[in-house]
Amino acid sequence: MDQKYIPNNMPLQSLACTPKELLESTVAQLVHLHPPTDNYPDEKQKGIFSGYTSLAYLVLRISNLHPTLEVDGRKLLVWVEEYMASLPQDVGFESGYGGLHSEKLSVEAIRACISGFESDLNKFL
Repeated sequence: MDQKYIPNNMPLQSLACTPKELLESTVAQLVHLHPPTDNYPDEKQKGIFSGYTSLAYLVLRISNLHPTLEVDGRKLLVWVEEYMASLPQDVGFESGYGGLHSEKLSVEAIRACISGFESDLNKFL
């Protein structure tokens, strides 16, 4: 009978640094390559799955999982707030985009997660 998998007989390899250090380095590189900015082109606003709104969401999720993680001496939640502050405040619904592909809904969902206010949640809903 043929094998249904490729055997993994390689010995374990050690990492050059700890997983936490690798995560810190990766998030720092992400923030440095794509920092919050005041100029978000319309084509970069694609909801929660791509573009700058997705960066805010990704950093928010990492912040929730690793609340002590910092980039440049600032907590990740501070970076999320900076991303959110720099997003356009008057985003409308886009034709053909719904759910989390909608920039408007994505921004409002992330805002509700950050603030914890029922008014922000109601705005999203």
